[in-house]
Amino acid sequence: RDLALCREQAADDWDEDENYPVAESLRAWFPALAFEPIPPCAGIITLAPAARPLDAAALFPGFDARLLRERDVPEALELCRGNGDYYAFMRSEPSAEALLADTLALPPGKGLEDKYFLLLRDEAGPLGLADIISGYPDAGSVWIGLFMLRRRVSSTSADRSDTGNTRSPRSTLSASPSCSKKFIVS
Repeated sequence: RDLALCREQAADDWDEDENYPVAESLRAWFPALAFEPIPPCAGIITLAPAARPLDAAALFPGFDARLLRERDVPEALELCRGNGDYYAFMRSEPSAEALLADTLALPPGKGLEDKYFLLLRDEAGPLGLADIISGYPDAGSVWIGLFMLRRRVSSTSADRSDTGNTRSPRSTLSASPSCSKKFIVS
């Protein structure tokens, strides 16, 4: 409606080759979007950054923790296939398509800037997956929707930190009081 009104007011000055987004249509992708109207047919759109980006390296000290990228999917899929009990319970099969879809899945009101679908690695290869949403369900929380470890994790590979001290990824996570403790570990 606002776009049609602006088009009518602009008359011959309307440029058919330009893209005229309506701020509200962008809110699905940028929940923190702020719009300041400048009459009659313009405004300033501000995309606010996340309050504090999640530091994956600090959350999983001593491990290679990184956002899952398309080139990492074969390793992640190998890890998923090794967790048959989880997929039997979920009544699904692991697939590259499902993993990639999970990297974009968000609850209402959250944007991709809050999403961390992590691949954890150690010297032996893929160690685990963690699907984390920062600032959910409230600003001071971190939601862990999935935490999956390699089926057979040796004590020497999973129980270490960057200082060489014995520490499990599970105890590292559970030590954070703001984390939702929803773990899926085979």
